[in-house]
This record gives sequence, C-alpha cells and structure tokens, in this order.
Amino acid sequence: MRVIFSSARESADRVLARLAGQGGAVVSNDREVRRAAIRAGAIAVTTDEFLSRLERVESDVSAGDRARDEPDDDVRPSKKGNPRRLGKKARAAARALGRLGPPGPR
Repeated sequence: MRVIFSSARESADRVLARLAGQGGAVVSNDREVRRAAIRAGAIAVTTDEFLSRLERVESDVSAGDRARDEPDDDVRPSKKGNPRRLGKKARAAARALGRLGPPGPR
C-alpha cells in the first residue's frame, strides 16, 4: 500500500486517475474516481468491499485458516455462462484484494 499526496496545483482525483493507468487497485466510494480508474485500466473497489475483505482476512488468520479464498455466495450470477463463476470485473477485484494477504503482526 502506498500513500500519495497531491500538490496544490493538481486535484487528488486527477492524481488517482493518472496513477490508475500504471496498474494496481483504487479503493474509493467516489463514483467518478472509480470510473476514471476503470477507464485507465485499473481495478476499482468500494471501501465497503475493501474493508469486508480485510475483515475476512483477519478472521481467517485468527481462526488459523489461511488458505480460504472462496467467492461470496451472495453474488448474483450472470444470465450466460457458468452461474457459479464470478464475472470478469468481480474476479479481477477479488484477485487485487487477494494480494493483500494476511495482516502483519500487531
């Protein structure tokens, strides 16, 4: 994870859009920021999805089950294809969030 501050001459939204083109993931509840990130080719997830993933990883680690990486059952299947497989964007977001790994020692 990297924290970057924008200069006074450039808005934070523009910095995020520019950096999104370099790859990675953008976590934001701002719809325009997520759209700009997707247009630039990055993975965009909401803060709720991000925090949910962190909580899931933390509970898995505390339970001693580090190998668990199953998709949620509450995701609606698409009309075509395998109904048990997540959509392309959801799989990409899950991969990006999966790179977080277990949290470090506290």
